[in-house]
Amino acid sequence: MPEPPRAGAPLDVALDATIREAAVHQAAREGDMAVNIERRDVRNKVRERRVGASIVFCVDASGSMGATTRMTVAKSAILELLIDAYQRRDRVGLVSFRGEGADVVLTPTTSVELAQLKLKTVPTGGGDAARAGDSHVARGPPRRSAT
Repeated sequence: MPEPPRAGAPLDVALDATIREAAVHQAAREGDMAVNIERRDVRNKVRERRVGASIVFCVDASGSMGATTRMTVAKSAILELLIDAYQRRDRVGLVSFRGEGADVVLTPTTSVELAQLKLKTVPTGGGDAARAGDSHVARGPPRRSAT
């Protein structure tokens, strides 16, 4: 809901809300205009900033069950999301797991260039890794980096 401007704050007038506020007081006001607007009627626009999402792909990179195909699909999805995510301020990351370990391949980022660089040489192969990936994911997403 538009609000009255604060003292000293720059005006970003919400014209529709200002007119609506002034309209309800017209019977008590004098003037030649159809709608007489007083300073107390002026309303500022309220701007909302959308917070971007953090999307972390967790991919089984072990040699079983078509790891190369899964990794190729994940890489493509990450790059597509980043290309499309600029205005939404979304961040995309990748955790790969294989054997007994898991690696943060790409910390959540908005950078297409960084993602392309990091995703070039993601290794695959090395046994069933579901347990390692599950424990890595359970710890939560990696801390955000400066990129």
